[in-house]
Amino acid sequence: MFTVLIDTNVMMVALSPKSNLHWLYQALVAGKIAIVVSNEIILEYEAQLRFRYGDSVVAEFLPILREAPNVIDCEPHFKCNLLTQDPDDNKVRSRLHYRKCGLFNYT
Repeated sequence: MFTVLIDTNVMMVALSPKSNLHWLYQALVAGKIAIVVSNEIILEYEAQLRFRYGDSVVAEFLPILREAPNVIDCEPHFKCNLLTQDPDDNKVRSRLHYRKCGLFNYT
């Protein structure tokens, strides 16, 4: 099973059955991939879901993120702060942090 970190914009597109990225959402629901999230990422998903699709989609999708065994909650302890133009997108963490969450499995 692959473990991935999914950008908010990618996740929003993947939710649509008409999208060529819908396989990503289907793989998540089917347990074929694991995704890494943090509270910050879930809040961003929630805000974008509500803005783009409304409360009903939020109510349907967020329980998946909270309850699915293939969703890995990994809270950051350090931000690299590499992006200065758009601090909202500054979710880059150290490589060591992502290794602890299972995203990098090499030594």
